[in-house]
Amino acid sequence: MALVWFLQQAITVGGLGAMYVVVPLAVCIGFLVVTFPRKDPAARRRLAAFLVALPVIWILIGLWGQLFWCDWQHTTNTCGPPWKHVGPDVGIVLFLVTAVVFVWRARGARRFAVAYTIVNAYFVFAMSVLSSMAVTGIWL
Repeated sequence: MALVWFLQQAITVGGLGAMYVVVPLAVCIGFLVVTFPRKDPAARRRLAAFLVALPVIWILIGLWGQLFWCDWQHTTNTCGPPWKHVGPDVGIVLFLVTAVVFVWRARGARRFAVAYTIVNAYFVFAMSVLSSMAVTGIWL
C-alpha cells in the first residue's frame, strides 16, 4: 500500500533518519498535551470536527498519490491527463483554508490549534511532495 510507504518516508525523511522528525514531533506533541483545553467543554466541542479534518486532508492527499501512481518502469504511455496532477495542490490549499478557520474558531484553545496545525502541516507537505512525485512519475 503506497499510503503506508508515503507515511514511512515522511517519518524517516526519505531515508535520512527518523530523528529529524521524531524530536520536533515529540516537542510538538508535548506542547499539544500541555495546551489541551481540559477545563472548557465549549472549546473542546469546537475542536472536535477539526481534530478529524486536518489528518483526513493529508490522508486523502496520500490516497490520491496511491490511486494515480504512475510507474514508468511498467508502462510505456504517459501518466495520464493533467487533472491528475492537481490533487496534491488542491489538498494544500484545502489544508491552509481549514487550518485558518480552525485556529480562528478555536477560542480558548488557540495555542493548541496552532500546535496541532503545525504537526499536521508537516504531514501535508510530505504527503503532497510524495504524491506529486508518484502521480507525475518524476522522482527526486
